[in-house]
Amino acid sequence: MSIEDDSRPMTDRPTGFPPTLLDIDYAAEASRDLSATAAVADGMLVLRGGGPGTIAGHPFSADSYRDVVVDASVGLVAGDDADLAGIFVRQADARRFVVAAFSPAGHVYVASVDGEGRPVAEGPLSGDVPFERGVGSFNRVTIVTFGPSLVVVLNGTVLVHLAVDERFAAGYAGGFLQQGPTSGEARAAVRWAQVRAVLADQR
Repeated sequence: MSIEDDSRPMTDRPTGFPPTLLDIDYAAEASRDLSATAAVADGMLVLRGGGPGTIAGHPFSADSYRDVVVDASVGLVAGDDADLAGIFVRQADARRFVVAAFSPAGHVYVASVDGEGRPVAEGPLSGDVPFERGVGSFNRVTIVTFGPSLVVVLNGTVLVHLAVDERFAAGYAGGFLQQGPTSGEARAAVRWAQVRAVLADQR
């Protein structure tokens, strides 16, 4: 028996157990504006930057989550290597959340944010992590949240574990964009998103 090394990014939506609490395929959604910086367009959730140094985000649903797996196919569809696209979880208010985001060049940024970001992991991805580089490429970003423990997974590879305090106990999950200092335009896109239970009997 041989084991093949398949290092291609895992971009397909998973199925099966544990229970799926939210499953959105934006290709099946009608095009519409969601906010000043977010819209469903071209079969994707699209986030638009407001200029250099700005951030934009939009929740996947109106539900608040605590112990779940948040999973999405995310990419930067306009911008440059200084821009970051990813997902956030446990957003308690507009400026309090945990984020995992990546640049088209493979720069990782994982942080807890309460007004300002406190990075847990920041820097270039190692060469053994599968990652589709470049503007227009998509990668699967996953955050597993269970109590104070969060684990960030990129294309099936565990990147980092972080512990959070009671400020990040629960909240919204959604798509994230941070426009860097050099791009005139930045747009992040989410093709699909899921929120799954951690436990098989969880609802």
